[in-house]
Formats: sequence, structure tokens, C-alpha cells
Amino acid sequence: GFGTGRVFDIRQTDGPDIEFPEPSINFATTDGAEELDKRVSLYGIGKGVVFEKRKLPEQIRGYFSIKDNRIVLNDQLPQDDGKLKTLTHEMIHAMEYGKYGLEGKDLSEVIAEGGANAFLGYHGIKTDEYSFPYLLRYGFDKDVMKLALPRIAAVTKELITGVEQERPEEAGEWL
Repeated sequence: GFGTGRVFDIRQTDGPDIEFPEPSINFATTDGAEELDKRVSLYGIGKGVVFEKRKLPEQIRGYFSIKDNRIVLNDQLPQDDGKLKTLTHEMIHAMEYGKYGLEGKDLSEVIAEGGANAFLGYHGIKTDEYSFPYLLRYGFDKDVMKLALPRIAAVTKELITGVEQERPEEAGEWL
């Protein structure tokens, strides 16, 4: 049988709208981040991804172009952990392209940012002050998170495994 229970809906409340914190763009510069940047890039090159640095509007850190399998990074990004985080986020978009249907942008962004944060955390690079507000903005719906978590785990494992095999000392700059 079914019992009675209490149900709460946010529409039953008064007060200001929920405001999401802005991601912090104050990143550290971790030893080893530059080498990891090269290893992620080499992994992408091996998967057929093209990389480019280009002047973009200040608020755009980078993007993945589906049309030509290209990751574009803002050439104004400082050489810090944030540049590597953006590269990793966009690399995950490239890896995940076409794997989901109607779930859309929110799911895609949660997978990319969650995977980037987990991958970098595995390597001792902390991007929580950027990633957690970003995830809150796109993953506020628990159903999106429920769909995203298995993909975050899978893409993080795939990226860790793939990047571990790259040897940046044997390759030059990607640009």
C-alpha cells in the first residue's frame, strides 16, 4: 500500500530567487600542470582533435567546435591551472560529442566540468572554486546530475588512462 507523506515544492516559498555564485577565475599554478597540458593535447591530437588559440571575448575561455572537431582556447588565458582546466573541459566535450540525445546543454556541461574537475583532482590540481559554482549552475536539477554521474566517472577513467600513455617529451608544441 501507499502511505501519506509530506511533499515540498520550491514554488510554495516566498523570498528572493536563488542566486548561483560566480565561478572564481583565480587559479593557482601547480607544478606539473604544463606537462599535463601537453599530455591532454597529445591525447586529443591522437583522437583527431585540432587545437587552436584565438582571440575570443574575455568571458569565453574556450569552446569545442563540432563542425571541424576543433578546440579553441582564448589566447588571453594566463598560463595557470585555469587554462589546463579549460583545455580538459573542452577535451571532454570532444570525447563526449554525440553520446547523448535530448538531455541537452546542461547535461553536456555537467559532464565536461565534472570530468575536468575529477581528472585534475586525480593529478593534484584543484579547480573547485571554479568548478563547483559552474556545476551548480548547470546541475541544479537532480535528474541532470543523476544522468551525468556515470558519464563523469567513465570519461574521467578514459581520460586518465589515455593521458597516462602520452609522452610529451617526444612531441613539440601543438601550436
